[in-house]
Amino acid sequence: MKFKLHIFVMLLVVFCLASCNTPVSSTTSYIQVISKETGKKDTHTITVKNPYDNNAKPFFITVTDEKLWNLMELNRIYFSSYEYKKITDRVDLLSIQYPNEPADKPDAPENKNSITVSMPMTIAKSDLYPDFQIREYLSVQLVKGSYSEDWNPSPLMGRVWTGDFEFVLSDEYGKVIQRKPLNDFYQEKLIFNSFFDIEFGDYNGDGEIDFTIGQYGSSNGNVYKIFTLSKDGQIRELKIKGQNELVISGGDSRYSTKLIKISSQSFQKKYYDNAKGKTFEDTYKWDGQEFMKTTSK
Repeated sequence: MKFKLHIFVMLLVVFCLASCNTPVSSTTSYIQVISKETGKKDTHTITVKNPYDNNAKPFFITVTDEKLWNLMELNRIYFSSYEYKKITDRVDLLSIQYPNEPADKPDAPENKNSITVSMPMTIAKSDLYPDFQIREYLSVQLVKGSYSEDWNPSPLMGRVWTGDFEFVLSDEYGKVIQRKPLNDFYQEKLIFNSFFDIEFGDYNGDGEIDFTIGQYGSSNGNVYKIFTLSKDGQIRELKIKGQNELVISGGDSRYSTKLIKISSQSFQKKYYDNAKGKTFEDTYKWDGQEFMKTTSK
């Protein structure tokens, strides 16, 4: 009997070494609720996916608060924190909120001191001359919305501008050449929490001015759209086949970054997958109409 007990204790120690000491990972990211399930013993789970990565696999998150679980909406995108030892096993929800909830609700406690913006506020203004020898400026302005400050630790701590934004193209004397609403390109509301420089390039080889505009994505990376400025001052989005945005880790800035050019019509971007503990490199090439992913490693 003592011999069997000794073996049991040894097996328990081995099990703990293999599992009890596995580090717990904590991640903050956007999630989209695909389905909701109630399991045994009244456990509640949601099946979610990363809405900004078409290659991401869905996974389950356990929700211990039944009332919170009932309030979650299918297909809605949330900003959440969760922890796990393995993303394929149990994942526990830590917090969840609508993506722009803090800055978008004027009645929220952290926004009682927000300032209503009713005239343009410039948060980005970049000179086209160094890259393209054109004496013009491209700006991003908040034309209607609110400004507030929140210095509590969070992904969007500090200055916060939210509302209706516009691209503004102007000449060297400040005369406006063209305005284009930035919000027209997005389904979600926009938040910027710092001034930034717009980074320019030519990513499809047509000789026109291309640039990226980003938004906070997660602790692993930010999400960017690619825009182009034509010679007649028109701004449009350069589409990416099968994707709404690019998820990029690192980069020059959360709100605009230069893409790594591979050739005159192709670029590379990097993304760190926290679940796999690996950085992936994706290459995209222009096919005349849109960018297509050609390699991923």
